[in-house]
Amino acid sequence: MTSSERKWQPRLRRLSRPWVHTWARPSEDVDMSTPRDIVMQSRIDLLFSQPFYAALAMRLTVVETTQHKRMATDGKSLYYNPEWVTMITRAQLRGVICHEVMHCTNG
Repeated sequence: MTSSERKWQPRLRRLSRPWVHTWARPSEDVDMSTPRDIVMQSRIDLLFSQPFYAALAMRLTVVETTQHKRMATDGKSLYYNPEWVTMITRAQLRGVICHEVMHCTNG
């Protein structure tokens, strides 16, 4: 069989983290009923994509507030605005949580 007769097969991409199984993916399709559930699930999703940030984010207490426009941290708590959380995507929320964790690590 020559190369032109062979049927094209897609190349399988190697996982960058082989210890994470293929079934362990962020839950984009999970329907969350409250903004608090969305924030909590986004922190859990970080365990699969950014374990370092997730470990630090899990130590922060999650607090709902309308005093802040988006998200904030004081090093002990993670404050979020419930209206804003429902307007952004889960991927954006995970990025903002990582950003807030960096405020804690960098002082």
